[in-house]
Order: sequence, then C-alpha cells, then structure tokens
Amino acid sequence: MKSFTKRLCNFSLQSAKIIILALSLLLFGTAFFTSSYAYMDTQQMIFAWDNLLLSLISIIASLGLIFLLTNLSYKQKYIKHSLLIFVMILYALITLILIVFNKSVPGADPMTVFRISEQFATGHMIAIHPTDSYLSYYPHQIGLTAYYEILLRIWNLVPGDVIGYHFIKIVNLIWTEILIVCFYKIIEILFKKNSYQIIYLFLMMINLPLLMFTTFIYGEVPSIALFSVGLLFLLKLIKKVAATNKSRIASIVISTLCFTLSVALRKNMLVIMIAVFIALFFTALLEKRYWLLLLDVAFIGTCLFITPGIQILYELRAGNYLNDGVPALTYFAMGMQYADRGNGWYNGYNFTTYENSGLDAALASKTAAEYISSRLDYFSQNLGECFKFYFDKFQVQWCDGTYASLQATLATFGGRRPFFENLYSYNGFGHVIFIFICNVFQNLLYLGNCIFCIVTMKQKDKKYSFPHYLCLIGVLGIFLFHTIWEANSRYIFHSSILLLPTAAYGLGFLLSAVQNIKKVKRK
Repeated sequence: MKSFTKRLCNFSLQSAKIIILALSLLLFGTAFFTSSYAYMDTQQMIFAWDNLLLSLISIIASLGLIFLLTNLSYKQKYIKHSLLIFVMILYALITLILIVFNKSVPGADPMTVFRISEQFATGHMIAIHPTDSYLSYYPHQIGLTAYYEILLRIWNLVPGDVIGYHFIKIVNLIWTEILIVCFYKIIEILFKKNSYQIIYLFLMMINLPLLMFTTFIYGEVPSIALFSVGLLFLLKLIKKVAATNKSRIASIVISTLCFTLSVALRKNMLVIMIAVFIALFFTALLEKRYWLLLLDVAFIGTCLFITPGIQILYELRAGNYLNDGVPALTYFAMGMQYADRGNGWYNGYNFTTYENSGLDAALASKTAAEYISSRLDYFSQNLGECFKFYFDKFQVQWCDGTYASLQATLATFGGRRPFFENLYSYNGFGHVIFIFICNVFQNLLYLGNCIFCIVTMKQKDKKYSFPHYLCLIGVLGIFLFHTIWEANSRYIFHSSILLLPTAAYGLGFLLSAVQNIKKVKRK
C-alpha cells in the first residue's frame, strides 16, 4: 500500500511536470513571435507578428539589468529588503497618480455591481429579486457586492461627496502592497535564495498590468491578493515554517479564511483552488501527514459554500430571493462561437439564451447543450477550422501582455491629462511603449517558467514537489478552463501573478548558468 501510494504520487507529479513543461514551451514560443492587444475604439483583439530582433534585445537587456541588481554586492539580503521598500513606494506613488489624473471609472458589469452595493449600503434591497435585477442573472456576483457594501458603509461615515469607488481604489492599493509582500515571502519559503527575490522584484517593477488593475474596480486585485495571503500561510504549514502549535493553528485559520474570501470575490478562483486541493492532497500522502487531508476537505467545503451562504444571508435580509442565474453551459456554448472581439469572447449569447428561456436555467442549459453538441459535430467534420478557432482563441488570450488592463480602465468621467489620453490612443507613443513593456514582461515571465520546468524535470521529487508546482498547476487549470469557457485576456491576468515565483527561479538559474560558463572559460 505504501509503495502504491508513493508510485501514485510520483506518477502524478511527473505527469504534471510534463504537461506544464509542454504548456510553458507553447506559451513562450507563441508569445515570443506574436502579440495581441485590443484596438481601443472597437475593443477588437488585434494579432501582430513581433520584431524578433527587438524582442531578443529587450530580453537580453532585461537580463543584464537583473544581473547588475543581483551582483551589486554580496549583501543581497540588504539589497532585496531595500528593493522591496522601493517597489512598494513605487506602486503607491504611481497608483495615486493614476487615481488623480487618469480618472478611470468602473464601466459595464463593474459599475452595475458598484451601484447595487451603494443601494445595499443605504438599506435598499430592491436588487434581491428573482427576475428584475442584475443579480437575478448573475448571482455569483453577490460576494463582490457584499465586499463593496462593507467598504461603502465605511466610506459613508466620512464627510464629503467624493464617490466611493475612489476609496475602493485606495483599498486596492493596500491589497496590491500585501500581494507584493506575500509573493516575496513565498519565494523565500520555496527557494531560499536572495537573488530570486531580487529578480521577482525587478519583474514587479515592470508589471504594468498589475499597476493598471490596481485602479480597476472589480474583483481581480483583492481576490488574487487574498489568495496570496492564503498561499503564504499554507506554505508555512506545509514547509514546517510554522513550528509551534499556535502558529500552525493561526496558519490554518488564516489560509482557510483568505482562500474562502478569494473565491467569494471572484468565483473563477475556484479553478486555482483546485490546484491547492491537488497539491495538499498529494503532499499529505507523500509526507504521511494525513491530517492535511482534513484541511483539504475544509478548503473544499468553505470555498463551495461561501457564495451560496452570502446569497442566503442577503435573501433573508431582503425577504426575497434570487433566481439560479445564467447557467454555466451557456458560457461553454459561447466559448465555441465567433465574436467581434475574438473567438470565444462575450457576444451576449449566455444572457439572451437565459432571457429567452424566461429565466428558466434548466431550459437555457438544454438549449446550450444542444448547441454544444451541434458545434462539436461541426468541428469533428472540420478539424482544420477547429484547430484554427482554438489556436486563435488561445493566442489572443495568452499573448496579450496587457491582460486587457487598458480596456478595463478605459472608461473615464472626463478630464484626463494629455499623457493618459496618449496612453489609450491607438497611435499614441505612450500606448506603443506600454504594450512594448507589457510584452517584455510577459516574455520574461514565460521564459523563466520554461527554464524552471526544464531544470526541475529531473530533480528529486522531495526537492521540487507539489508545493513548488502549485501555482503552475493553477495556471494549467486556467488554461484548460478558458480554452472551453468564455474568452478574455483579462481572465488570464491571475496567471501572470501565479507565474512570478517560478519565473524568478528560472531567470536566476539562467544567469547563474551563464556565470558558471564564464568561470570555466577563464580557467
């Protein structure tokens, strides 16, 4: 039995490594040669071939800067701490500039959720209604609505007439700073090398999408920040950094709470949580710490219950109820359709199918299932078109270095300074530079992960096991899910954060290898 368990764990880990290596090679190979970005006027995704010489020069130049940072002094411990403080100050200053001068406002779904939260914060519960409400179509937004209501109730205590979403941007900044620190500590726990933390901080300095999303009023930043806190304390538990009973209990409570709240703010975080369930399950078996299985069950229970639980509380409070909402099958069906913005992008199919069914989720699901069946038949008879459809869908999501951060913050209440108008203008110099830096960041991210996967493929399982691959398993889950679900490069944003620790490792290994080659040649 013991031998079987070990063989099962090793086979599962090795299989995951092979699949993730293949994905990493695909991501880097595609993103190095091509890029995607949105045309601001129409929001249509544009495909472009990259200048390979410029891409190569930018990668080499970035590696040169990283080399200088990691070799300024033997006292890397002091450098990394100073650089951490610098990055946190940099994010704070730039975010405040964006808040004051970029003047972005929530639009579409984010604005609707915000307005409903405003109503709830003043005691008006009309949005809890089975048919005549946004939440009757999208009840999964109830967790984000509750989060905004709490923040707006706090903001309403402050005198003045400043709109509450500016306060939410400040809270987003706090979440971003927490995220920066958490992944900094995660790298320390996983790899225990100062240079990798320095490389991580360099990547954060050019992570323009995260900077832009900090002022985006939606669940992206707080959900991934909460996940980072939960992951940090889970790794403390797994790697036995939490040594005392008191610290272990604290780690269990904090990780459970943060993972659960992360899913409440953005239900798609369940895809990443599957990676946590897998990593924790196999770690428990490999290390014979079977009590971790109970923690795994707790994670599963709380993450699955949190959104329905919040909905029940709101329904009790309002004395009314919400419908089941737009069924998942309609999203899968929409993910198989052509759309103006890109293959599988939102085209309204899920909404109209649900509405035409009279808000009958079962009937809408049946309609979507029939469409999916017919579409599968068509693709099976037209394999060339099927391949092109899904490759294009992959390319416009995973090769968009901006992660739709410009589209997300495009809406404004007016009065943008010329610099920011230029940033959003298709032919603007600032727009071109923004996309270029985003592509450099993405290329470094994918390159570092390719190297990590290659280097750790043959390493002993105990050295690089499931905890080290947890974030990559999460990225694999995002890839598989959004291959068949509704497409949007904004939905891929979380993967760019999850890839940071292993990218830092890979780039650090590359620089060390180059240094070792130079030393051998000198001898």
